[in-house]
Amino acid sequence: MLAKEGPSTILLDLQPYGLAVANQLGFTIARVDPSLLRVKPEDLTEAPVESFLNLHPTGLRVFPSIYPDFSTEEVSPEFVEKLVYTLSTMADYLLIDAGTRFTKGIDYILRESSKVVMVAESDPLALRMGASLIKELEKFGIRGIKLIVVLVNRTRSQTAFTKLEAEEILKHSIQVVIPPAPELFHQAEKEGIPAVLLGPGSLVSDQIKAIVQLIKQ
Repeated sequence: MLAKEGPSTILLDLQPYGLAVANQLGFTIARVDPSLLRVKPEDLTEAPVESFLNLHPTGLRVFPSIYPDFSTEEVSPEFVEKLVYTLSTMADYLLIDAGTRFTKGIDYILRESSKVVMVAESDPLALRMGASLIKELEKFGIRGIKLIVVLVNRTRSQTAFTKLEAEEILKHSIQVVIPPAPELFHQAEKEGIPAVLLGPGSLVSDQIKAIVQLIKQ
């Protein structure tokens, strides 16, 4: 959505499995070519980084996962830090799918980020884990307007928590609630098109746009 509005935007996939971002956007390349990992951090300039960016029809540029397998051990924190820094100089917005693990590279990202979006599903376990994650984020100074909490309802269920009930468990306010829309998200994933563009007049689209506005503040 940020890319569609005009500013240049790059999405960096830092999930170890490195598959969700690529699959959801219709890319066949899920992980970066291993040759990049042989580049020394000090040599990680715009030229080599640019060659690994994938352009989505929306204008979004996507940098695939840098992890060669399901671990993060083969990629040094220095490499992650230099990659993030380099990408941040190449776009107006750098979005990072960082997952929930805390490594030295992720620590750097948290310290340098202007906004952090935490997504929690509307079920007891996910909300309790979300509450623990919020406490950890506070240790990095992620609080107040810097933290955007999003509640996602995946299914239409009478057992789903209300916004107030979820806030009580999280012990934090929720800025955005994504309503259940399984058909829309299924079609979006199938076509490799963001749901916000596939269903521009939907409540889901409005809520995603609300996240964009919070990021831009």
